Amino acid sequence: MKPLSYFIIVLLLVFNLNSCNSDTKTTTETAVKTTAPETPKKKRNETTRKTANVSIEAVVNGENFSLKTYNPEKSTDVVYLNNAVQFRITDFDGQSVMVNLLSPDMFKKKPLTISQQTAALPIKEVHGTKEQSKLSFDFKSNDPGTAKTYEMYDGELVVEEFSDTKIVITFNGRGFRYGSINKEANLFPMKGKLVTENFSINDFRMEVE
Repeated sequence: MKPLSYFIIVLLLVFNLNSCNSDTKTTTETAVKTTAPETPKKKRNETTRKTANVSIEAVVNGENFSLKTYNPEKSTDVVYLNNAVQFRITDFDGQSVMVNLLSPDMFKKKPLTISQQTAALPIKEVHGTKEQSKLSFDFKSNDPGTAKTYEMYDGELVVEEFSDTKIVITFNGRGFRYGSINKEANLFPMKGKLVTENFSINDFRMEVE
């Protein structure tokens, strides 16, 4: 199976599992937000699963975002796919960051700059685009009705460091808020840095003939 096809199949499976539970967001937004599935409960064993060290600082739509603690019950392991990496980091206050990276050079050269954001692609072009990234933020909210979720729409995401023990990502671009009727007309600046270390890995890469 081709790496890109495998990556897309994973996205579609996750989207189908979650789409029945949400009728408030568009198909594209739901697919983006649910890219990285939560790690199954049976794998959440304190003796085998690591508690990652995380440091995420960002400015999104003029608001400061800071995430320094790791909730293993709500976060996912770092998932390796062919040419792709995906994970979600959540703290104990309900804040979270979703990261999804796809590139032929994902496991090769670093730093790696990705300038194509999935949110800006037409649905029909997602499957054929070999390099793209998704980065979204869930801000803390005491009222579920006013939850704020933002996603990067354009700009550059740079994988500064990448290994089995440490990932460092910086980004600078523009984003939008979920629920925006016209994304392009309501873009705002977003930039920041993500560092995660001592994380658990699920490696689902397949040999390509």
